[in-house]
Amino acid sequence: MSDLTELKICIVGAQGRMAKLFKQCWDGKLGRIYELDLVPGTGRMNSAEIEQTVPDADVTLLSVPICNFEAALAAIAPCLRPDTVLSDVSSVKTLPMELMQKYHSGPVVGTHPLFGPESFHPAVVSETGGLLHPTDNQENRFLKEEFQDRKNSVAVVPAQNCPKRALEIICALFRSAGCDTFVTTAPEHDRAIATIQSLNFLSNLAYFATAAALPDLAEYITPSFRRRLSAGRTMLQEDAGLFTNIARHTPHLQEAVQAYTRNLAAAGRLDDNSLHSLLALAGRYFK
Repeated sequence: MSDLTELKICIVGAQGRMAKLFKQCWDGKLGRIYELDLVPGTGRMNSAEIEQTVPDADVTLLSVPICNFEAALAAIAPCLRPDTVLSDVSSVKTLPMELMQKYHSGPVVGTHPLFGPESFHPAVVSETGGLLHPTDNQENRFLKEEFQDRKNSVAVVPAQNCPKRALEIICALFRSAGCDTFVTTAPEHDRAIATIQSLNFLSNLAYFATAAALPDLAEYITPSFRRRLSAGRTMLQEDAGLFTNIARHTPHLQEAVQAYTRNLAAAGRLDDNSLHSLLALAGRYFK
């Protein structure tokens, strides 16, 4: 396979929002895109469609909820070619990587796109071949440089002894969609996600549940509360099921919760030493 124009990919869970996003990004750039999904009302995939599509794919990409991950993997595994690159887009990596290596003896490269379909901003390729992302000056102007321009990042997790060529194919695939990629490990990824996604969700959940238990707050709402309310709405309403599922499968989450609880208790003491120490730590994100 000389380039991506010859690549054949099978997307499992093709009707999901993330799968649709990448199909749109890859349409016309690859050799062929196969789509597999559950048969409506059955909870299963069509075995005939699996047999027709999976053996022909150079890459098979699982884009299914973690609770359905093993069932989907077990259904397609018998039809995977030994050289097929098996991948996924799950928000946690330890369990999916273990399962993919259990069911497939060929190359395994897990991924996690660190954005949702609504926050995806297509990048353009510069004259030097690098990716240029549109910047939101209002959002980024106070952030330190290390946290700016982090848009469309995809964490890539190769399995142990994964062929270099398989890793290159997956990185090239996502870069062709306008994403930046970086290579990491499953434990390192999941330790970070415990804070970035799961603790963020749980702390918002606890905060707004606390506020909701107090009557007659509407008259006292400030601009800062309104901003937090706006930021938390999607997470706690539209995507609550998604984030709950991620939290339940996130290793190291209790470590993050315990650290947060200690810091919250320290902040609650309101003594100068605790507040100054916490403010200094928090300040590493800001100019």
